[in-house]
Amino acid sequence: MGKPRAEPLETLPMLPPLPGWIVSAPSEPPEAQKLRLTGSVEQALVAAGGGRPVYLVVEDVHLADESSLNLLHHLARSARALKLMLVCTCREDEVRAGSPVQTFLAHLDC
Repeated sequence: MGKPRAEPLETLPMLPPLPGWIVSAPSEPPEAQKLRLTGSVEQALVAAGGGRPVYLVVEDVHLADESSLNLLHHLARSARALKLMLVCTCREDEVRAGSPVQTFLAHLDC
């Protein structure tokens, strides 16, 4: 048999801290904090790819809070520019009308 495959996390290089990496001033408004976080996540994904496409798998999005789903929605809408393949999984029986994940899925028109 061949060499055992490495776990996915073992194959990713460790990322150095990026300028503005999720650090915010205590007086910074919540919307500015969200923008900073979104920008930091985008920077981390671009850095991880090193100019190549990035494949990001997020499991169990039915358990995600609204802020996390908003971030995923932003990433989905920016996927082409970020060279990002975003794959999300959820339990179909957890997707109920009006639930945050149902709203997230309904607005994916990218």
